[in-house]
Amino acid sequence: LPIAILDNKSFGNSPSRFIDLAFEKNQHSVEIAHRNRYYYIPIKTKKEISELEISSNNSSVVIGKPIVNNLSINNANLIVHILVDSLPQSLFDIYGFDLMPNTKKYFEESGIKFLNTYAQSDWTLPSVAGIFTGLYTNEHFLYDPRSKSRISQNTLADHLSKAGYHTCCITGMPRISPKHGFEKGFDKFIYAPDFESNYILNQALDHLEAYKCRQYLFLGIFDLHQMHNLQSTQIQASADLEDFKLIGKSPKKISKVTPFYDEKKVKFLKHSIRSLDKKLLSLYQAIDKYDKNALVILHSDHGVSC
Repeated sequence: LPIAILDNKSFGNSPSRFIDLAFEKNQHSVEIAHRNRYYYIPIKTKKEISELEISSNNSSVVIGKPIVNNLSINNANLIVHILVDSLPQSLFDIYGFDLMPNTKKYFEESGIKFLNTYAQSDWTLPSVAGIFTGLYTNEHFLYDPRSKSRISQNTLADHLSKAGYHTCCITGMPRISPKHGFEKGFDKFIYAPDFESNYILNQALDHLEAYKCRQYLFLGIFDLHQMHNLQSTQIQASADLEDFKLIGKSPKKISKVTPFYDEKKVKFLKHSIRSLDKKLLSLYQAIDKYDKNALVILHSDHGVSC
């Protein structure tokens, strides 16, 4: 049961407050040390609870949607939706799907590749809004990042939540934010802008370990969008000295393709894709452990210029 104490005067560590729980003629006192964040309180019982009383002296309490773990479920009906920001189809057209061997193997065994799909917009905000709502940009009206517009239509998470799924979004993509209503329909929303995939995937693995129920898990991965920044040690070590001589925004030689096309950036992007693929392997293994019949979707929102 998600429970939080609200306090607009303090955040984080502060003098503890207590929440009292009463069910099945038993009373329990739970210590809350952090304000303005959910604690996931385990209510364990072999009987169906018809009534749960929650009280707290002098504290405003927020109660989230209950998460019912049922370990007897034979088919967990798990849906994992992985969106990799700026994963370009053009690289796979040139180098093949061996760029991501773990992903290739995972989806080849019982999956389908769609090779004739197109992003309905040219950048993240409107593209993901289209993915969430099934609408074109001229229908959902999300395009300008300075606008205060929010998603008002029913989203994929809305529909799945109504169908009985526990819905969770864990995203490192800055544009998938509550500011524009992307939290709509999600029971749990972790917004970690610019965090790399290590954090996103670790949170996902923790989530799969914690809950045994029908659930929809959306993961927004931002690593490839940030490939022009400082690379991980593993990616740098697999590169060559010449790869660090990036053209940048003031090229000495103009490419015939685009003014700033740089084969060294393409090479770093390939290294980043391979690195991400290695990290995804642990997620694929956890999914299979959770539900052999899980529906897993992996795609991008747009390409990237190099």
